[in-house]
Amino acid sequence: MDTEASRRFERGVDYGGVIRAQDRCVELICEIAGGVATENAVDVQKEAPAARLVKFRPARVEALTSLKVAPAADVRYSRAAGFCNSADGKQFIGSGDSATTFIVPTWRIDVGLEEDLVEEIARHTGYQQIGSALPLASSAGEYQPHGRQLRAMRRVLAAQGFNEAINFSFIETIHDDQIEPIPDLVIAVEERFVTLRNPILDEAVRMRPSLIPGLLSSLRHNLNYGRRDVRLFEIGRVFAGVGDAELPPSSNR
Repeated sequence: MDTEASRRFERGVDYGGVIRAQDRCVELICEIAGGVATENAVDVQKEAPAARLVKFRPARVEALTSLKVAPAADVRYSRAAGFCNSADGKQFIGSGDSATTFIVPTWRIDVGLEEDLVEEIARHTGYQQIGSALPLASSAGEYQPHGRQLRAMRRVLAAQGFNEAINFSFIETIHDDQIEPIPDLVIAVEERFVTLRNPILDEAVRMRPSLIPGLLSSLRHNLNYGRRDVRLFEIGRVFAGVGDAELPPSSNR
C-alpha cells in the first residue's frame, strides 16, 4: 500500500534516532511539565548493529567529478556532513592513493559507498564548479584523445580504398579450430577461449580471439550480394581465456 508511512520507512529507518527522540521527549517533559528524570534509558536490544565504515581515497574526487579539492578540505567537508574518522585511526593503501576510513552516522541511510562521500564533497564544493566534458568511450570506430595512431591508420587505409568493418565481439564455436589465438595474448593454454554464459545469440558464445572470423563473415556477405571489389579492415579488441581470473585479457588489433 502506498501510504505516507510506507514512503517514509521504505528508504530505511535510523535505529539511533529512537534514543535521541526519547531523550528529547524527557527533556521537554522536565522543562515544560515539571517532570523529573530519575534514571537513564534502558535499552533491551541484544546487540546494536555494527557501525558502517566507508573507505575514502581523496584522488577519487577529481577522478569522478574533475574537482580539485585539497585533502584537508575533503576531511573538513566530510565531518561537516556528519561523518567522522574511524576510532582506530587506521589508514590503508589502495591503488597507490592513501585513504581514510570514515564512520557513517546512523541517520545517513543513503551512504554506503565511497562514491557517496565524493558526492557530499562535490555538494559542499559546488556542483556548478564541475567541468562538463564527454567521457572517454571504448566503442569501435570512435576516436579517442590517445588514439592518434589509430586515427592516422584509418585515414591511410581509407585513402587506399579500404572500408572499415565493425563486427560483433563474439563468434561461433566453429572457428575454434580454424583460427589460432594470438600467442602473446594467451595465458591459460587449457582455456584458450572466453565463453559467454548468457550470449545474445545462441550460436555465438565465444569472445573473438582474432578479428579474422568477423572480416571473413563480412567478406562473404558482400560476395553473396554480388560485390566483388571488397577491401575491408577492422580495428577492435580480441580476447583470450585466463582460467579463474575475474576478467579476460584483451588487446587492440
